[in-house]
Amino acid sequence: MNRNMEYEQLIEELNAMPTPVGGVERAMRRERRNRYLLRPLTSLAAVFALFVLLVNCSTTVAHACARVPGLRELAAAVTFSRSLSDAVANEYVQPMNLSETNGDITVKVEYLIVDQRNVTVFYRMESKRYPQLEATPEFCAADGNEFSSCSWGANDWYVPNGELRSVRLGFLYDDVPSAVRMKLKLRDATSMEDAPAPADSIWDDEPTEDDFAYLAEFEFLLEFDPYYTAQGKHFETDERMTLGGQLLHVTNVDVYPTYMSFSVLGDETNTAWLKSLSYYLVTDAGERFEPVANGIVATGNPDTPEMMTFHADSTFFYRAKSVTLYVTKAEWLDKDAGTIHVDLKNARADAMPEGAELISCKREGSRWVVTVLQGRTDAQVFMPEYYDADGNEYFCHSWTSGATRLDGTDTEAPEGYSYDSFPLNNYPYDEVWLTPRYTSRWSSEAPVAVTVPLA
Repeated sequence: MNRNMEYEQLIEELNAMPTPVGGVERAMRRERRNRYLLRPLTSLAAVFALFVLLVNCSTTVAHACARVPGLRELAAAVTFSRSLSDAVANEYVQPMNLSETNGDITVKVEYLIVDQRNVTVFYRMESKRYPQLEATPEFCAADGNEFSSCSWGANDWYVPNGELRSVRLGFLYDDVPSAVRMKLKLRDATSMEDAPAPADSIWDDEPTEDDFAYLAEFEFLLEFDPYYTAQGKHFETDERMTLGGQLLHVTNVDVYPTYMSFSVLGDETNTAWLKSLSYYLVTDAGERFEPVANGIVATGNPDTPEMMTFHADSTFFYRAKSVTLYVTKAEWLDKDAGTIHVDLKNARADAMPEGAELISCKREGSRWVVTVLQGRTDAQVFMPEYYDADGNEYFCHSWTSGATRLDGTDTEAPEGYSYDSFPLNNYPYDEVWLTPRYTSRWSSEAPVAVTVPLA
């Protein structure tokens, strides 16, 4: 009997012991509110379509779903992540049986997928009074103290009441503890849909979760089986690759059930910091793995602008003997790069990062809206901080990217490019100093490859 079957049997024994309207207009408001939150997420339509293909095409997933009660629904809830899908297919799941009721709302925590660095919590919310509930998750240590380095976020939005939803907690530098506390603050999503429509400009203040009172707060102590929190393997290496004259050292690979990461260190002789990589990985058996599509893509060096650790789908359940990293593109930030001066009134920049072009600078009341044309990427051209002539620092907290300009011209971007727009709020000056995220790019039709033994 495996550990999951033991959990299911124990849960069965414990249970046996006595003891909405305005659709189109609302959808438009909802999309505007979540313009930035939804960028890294997978659409629910794609989730369910992918699950149909996964169950029908994968004998492993279909077999697992047939043997374990409730696993089919769980498999449908994790198709945004190949690693989580593989975990479910291999029954790498810690069942839970936590339930709490507050007034007209019940929340049930049903499953966990845990390893040394990540926790994914699967739960559902039920209510006969509120047709659509949404939750804001928070995590802390079992004793109530805050964690020093972690991140969390919901994997999906606007899941119907009663259906399984999930939230992911990731530890950047520390191992997962033996237990964490999860808080869920619930609100009525229909009240947000009925909020007044936003103003014409997408940059005008729109309703946020702070504008709506929470209906209830739930708290659960999540205790992890040590078997799961011990799962993970660390492999050290010193493979080297040269990208556009810059030397990188691949120093280690970590393989966990829910993701795989590899660390790279720029050589001291490099003239630029590594900012991003486009890559894929292939095992010795020929299985291909991509960068993660949901969650933390990469983490950086706290002392420099360099990105050092990159995350991909995991080879954990494939028992690979080696993995080959294939790199096709990279972005670099010159070590002596400073800010870029922009004449907002005349829409002119002293310089621009490679592959980017300043298109327009439009005054809207007390702010400027800057639009840039760039080759499509998941990250913006400039960092959030910018400066005035006296060196005072400001921050941009939102930006949008698309194939059409948002400055009223409705101009379509050339194929392979997108228009990025961001506001300089409450900025009265006609010139600004922007901070580039990168300065140059490297790409090659023939990928640069290094192989790392996983033994």
